[in-house]
Amino acid sequence: MNKIKHQYTPDKKLQYNYKWLNIYALKWIHEHIAKYISTNFDKDIEILVLWAGNWALDSRIYDYWFKNITAVDINWSNYKFNNATFIQADLNEKFDKLFNKKFDLIIAVEIIEHLFNPYNFLIQISNILKKDWQAIITTPNIHSWYSRVEFLINWTPKYFHWKPDKFEHISPISYWVLQYYSDIWNFNINKCYSIIKWFNLKNVRFLTKIYLWFLYILVFLSKIVSKLSWTKYINKISNWNILVCIINKK
Repeated sequence: MNKIKHQYTPDKKLQYNYKWLNIYALKWIHEHIAKYISTNFDKDIEILVLWAGNWALDSRIYDYWFKNITAVDINWSNYKFNNATFIQADLNEKFDKLFNKKFDLIIAVEIIEHLFNPYNFLIQISNILKKDWQAIITTPNIHSWYSRVEFLINWTPKYFHWKPDKFEHISPISYWVLQYYSDIWNFNINKCYSIIKWFNLKNVRFLTKIYLWFLYILVFLSKIVSKLSWTKYINKISNWNILVCIINKK
């Protein structure tokens, strides 16, 4: 459990786009992932980006001088980045046979929670990840105090509100599930931590401010209670908003 920690490093100045490409995630996730890769890997590694979208993350990684990038998405018509190899695939299905090689690094940013079968997705990752190399997975952190309070109020974890007209988050992923199945999938959880979202109360409506302050108070009281009871054990993973897990292939 000591591998899980808080991480207070979002850059508030980052925008919701990169080179005019929309970022379909909270605005600081892509930059955080790109910086982690640039400081921990050699430039010649083989990288696989799952759910490439409109290639904002791919382009950012490429600008860090990583040139061996393969991108996967279900919609080939949206992908216009010429500096990566594109493969069309439905990530709800088996996709490991589409590749004639294995990868040094696999990146799955804010996609696993959209899938009908996230466990099949992790098995596919295991099949195409080189031994002793890494996969980076991010997903809404259902362990966070905000998510727990949200569940108390709305009966659903934070970021998992049902919207019938949109392909939204449908599969909450817990750290406990990743830990339990890590041996089955031949993974070792290197570390998990959270990235914190900052709320700017100056830019929200009055009733929203009241709601957020109410959440703050509940979270504060929950943390106090957790230190006085058996929940002190799980308080170690009471991180915020986005869970980042770095896993190694055994």
